[in-house]
Amino acid sequence: LTGARAAATMPRIDVWYGARQRFGHLGVPQRWVNILGAVSPAERVAKIEYRLNGGEARPLAKGPDLRRLASPGDFNIDIDREDLREGENTVAIRAVAGDGAAAEAEVTVEYEAGARWPLPYEVDWSKVDKIQDAAQVVDGQWRLENGGVRTVVPYYDRVLAFGDVNWTDYAATVEVTFHGFPGKRPGGPHFNVNHAGIGLRWRGHADDGKQPRVQWYPLGAATEFTLEKDLTQCRWRILPGPPGRPEWAEQPYAIELGRPYLLKGEVRTMPDGRNRYRTKIWSPDRNELDFWAVESFEEPSEDFASGSMLLVAHNADVTFGKLTIEPLVQ
Repeated sequence: LTGARAAATMPRIDVWYGARQRFGHLGVPQRWVNILGAVSPAERVAKIEYRLNGGEARPLAKGPDLRRLASPGDFNIDIDREDLREGENTVAIRAVAGDGAAAEAEVTVEYEAGARWPLPYEVDWSKVDKIQDAAQVVDGQWRLENGGVRTVVPYYDRVLAFGDVNWTDYAATVEVTFHGFPGKRPGGPHFNVNHAGIGLRWRGHADDGKQPRVQWYPLGAATEFTLEKDLTQCRWRILPGPPGRPEWAEQPYAIELGRPYLLKGEVRTMPDGRNRYRTKIWSPDRNELDFWAVESFEEPSEDFASGSMLLVAHNADVTFGKLTIEPLVQ
């Protein structure tokens, strides 16, 4: 093919976080390394695949998939850290159109093993040049904006990971501004809820055989501030590790779109061995509340004893601002 026809059918590969990415330099928040991007025009791309360090070609799913892949052509390469070598790794991505026209992109993955994510930990996004310098992007396209990090396309569980799989007892506080949300709808990608929240004791999606992997469990717990059409009726819920009944806050909380709030979630192993999760929200122009909106207890056999921390925006347009994570002293 030549000229205009070739240009019209040649796929394009956009790697969202650059042709050179670092992982492990702060620590290990989960099992997987994620390389995210999109191919276009999506309707003409018949196949996407990648090779790690010149190995066998592995197929990639193409969005939307009603879960992790939001828009037409989105992809998420989830690589097991055990498959990476220390130092530089090459991820070669290839997209093939229905007529055989192909495009290729190469990502250099710089992997550092053995680092331990510092705790306490703080992120001031106004001082961050690249999101991946301060967090690991697990899902979604994010952008730095007005001293925070904001979802580009609201969808199912847009996720940023922080910390180490070996973290145990800690509390995370983050500023969040809600800009909007589409409302509740049954089925994926909405699942009848809109929320932003903090995940606790996370180790990565389960190896469920899907691409990208979608099974959240097991995890510690997800603390989720759920948004309602009537903004005076927003409420917390804590979703436990194994699929089970969530704990809901008894009292609703009123918010305003465009105003910042502070979310806080914490996890602690109790003297009797159970794991306690609790969470709250308050306005930054007031003192921190001296009570928790909701708490939940999990038995040791049902839970992770350790894991990293997540910021999650589920079908909500939000900006996460300053983040502080502190250890809890027994």
